[in-house]
Amino acid sequence: MARALPAYVTEDDLRPSLPAQWIVEAADDDGDGTGETMGDICDAASDTVDSFLQGRYGLPITDATGLAKLKEAALARALWLCYQRRGRHGDANPYEGEWSRWAKKLEAIEQGKAELIISAPAAAARPPARISAVTKTMRTVPSSGTAV
Repeated sequence: MARALPAYVTEDDLRPSLPAQWIVEAADDDGDGTGETMGDICDAASDTVDSFLQGRYGLPITDATGLAKLKEAALARALWLCYQRRGRHGDANPYEGEWSRWAKKLEAIEQGKAELIISAPAAAARPPARISAVTKTMRTVPSSGTAV
C-alpha cells in the first residue's frame, strides 16, 4: 500500500551510501533486474519513523529543522532495511548501530522523555518587553487593588 504522506527519503538519497548493484538486488523481489520495491523500502522507513511520532506530533511535520532530523532517521532505517534484505543481520549490517541509536532517540520522543527539535518562529520565541512588564506588574497587585 502506498504511503499517504511524502516519504522522508527517496532512492536518490540512498544511492550514495549503497553499492550500485545493491540498489537493484536489495529491491528486486521478482528477479527481473529492476529495483521495483525501493520506493516501498523508503516508504517503510518513513512509516517506521512516523510510528514513533504519531501520538505526540501532528503529521506531516513541515518544519525544516524537524524534517532534517526525520530524514536522517529514515535514511538510517532505509539503509538498514536494504542490508537486512541482503541477509546482513546484526553486526554484519553496517547500519545496525546507526539505526539502533535513532530508534532509541525516537523511542524517547515517543515516551515523552525527549522532544523533536522543531524551530520556533522568531516572533514566538520571546514575548515583547512591554507585555512582560505588564504581566509582572499584574502579578504584584494584591486582591485589594493597591499596588505594592
